[in-house]
Amino acid sequence: MNKQIKHYVALFFIFLLLSLLIFANFNSQISTLKSENNLNLLLLALHKQDSDISQLILKSHSNLNSNFDELAHAQKALTEQIDSLKLLLNSNNIININESISGDNLYLLYKKRLNQIEKFKSLHANVNNSLRYLPKLEQQIRSQLDNRKFSLLIQTIDNIVINALGLKVFTEARIAKKNNRILLTLEKMTPDTSEESKELIRLFIWHAHKYQALRKEMNLLIPQLINNPLAAELDKLEKIIGGMQFDKIYKTKKIRFYILLYAGLLSVLIVAFLINRRYLINNVLRHKKLSERDQLTSLNNRRSFIFNLELALKNSRKNNSHGAIIFIDLDGFKEINDTLGHQAGDKVLITIANRLSGIENKFSKDSIELNIARLGGDEFVVLVELNSPDIDRGIIEQVAQEVVMQCAITLPDELKNADLSASVGICLFPLQGTDITLLLNNADKAMYHSKRKGKNCYTFYQGN
Repeated sequence: MNKQIKHYVALFFIFLLLSLLIFANFNSQISTLKSENNLNLLLLALHKQDSDISQLILKSHSNLNSNFDELAHAQKALTEQIDSLKLLLNSNNIININESISGDNLYLLYKKRLNQIEKFKSLHANVNNSLRYLPKLEQQIRSQLDNRKFSLLIQTIDNIVINALGLKVFTEARIAKKNNRILLTLEKMTPDTSEESKELIRLFIWHAHKYQALRKEMNLLIPQLINNPLAAELDKLEKIIGGMQFDKIYKTKKIRFYILLYAGLLSVLIVAFLINRRYLINNVLRHKKLSERDQLTSLNNRRSFIFNLELALKNSRKNNSHGAIIFIDLDGFKEINDTLGHQAGDKVLITIANRLSGIENKFSKDSIELNIARLGGDEFVVLVELNSPDIDRGIIEQVAQEVVMQCAITLPDELKNADLSASVGICLFPLQGTDITLLLNNADKAMYHSKRKGKNCYTFYQGN
């Protein structure tokens, strides 16, 4: 009996020892997997950070974002993650990985990446400064030359500036080639002007060539920033670690089972998240569109107009620009609605809305921007933004005259005998106020003054 007990005790200790050895080995593998998993997560974060930097560079290059603060934060985060990666690569748990990759090479690629980003910032600033200088020189040349005598010269300079501005948005090679041809044409022109004008033209040509050269250098740098060796090295490292993890997971069935289960659940969650995100985005966009558009005319509604007016007032304060509100009330609409019915009234509103949209397309350009909205009933409004420091009443009057004329044109089909016109009131901002309610009231008062004058006309708001 004592001998059997001794056997049981021996078997128990052997079993306990084997269990401890298996547990220690299992725990060691788990620890290594955890370290490698941490490294993999860090690499994914590095890859994402590097991708975010590429996106920020593309946004800046496309002039969607001229603020480099986000890029600076992304660079700082990339530096912190690279430092963490170096520390993790030197740890004992993943010492075997160091035999397959070079942390020094990764760091050198990272330094090269930072140098390229700094070069991009410098080039971006120089390109923008050069582009701002060209229109200034164009204005100085215009002020010194006779528009009739030197119309071809002035038109050539205008084309160069327009193409240069086009390159700010588009990077097509044909635009650059076209601008080079125009520059060669301008260089061959020898106008009989003053020495000061000739010097300005030579200076303009020099800056135009400089801008072209900077754009060319920028276009060569962008592919290097997007297709950078750092991303390829990170991909290589991810594949190495992924292979090591696969070997360990294959040897440990239990771990492999949980990893596969985790991956399956994660995939389901990702798919569910993407489907839900797509649904939410479409839903939000649909509701946003419905909330900003008038259901009958498809013009902007009052809410959207107020939002656009707030932006216009902010731009006015920021850029010292001007604008106007053109308030429109249809004369004779109530009679059409009462006699011919609401369906005929709706048709009138849709017709007028289409005509006003045509005015928006006709006048909207670089120096002026129009925004048409229906406030409600038979009231429409035109928001005019002038991108200049001086108020141009002439262009505002042209828009108002076009509004009055379009509203007075004979209506189509069965409405052709209806008598319809428009009374229009105009209020200028910020000259006559910066408060939205005050501006609308002033424009409304000016509109009623047009009605008292006999309708079918426009009136500028006066303080008295």
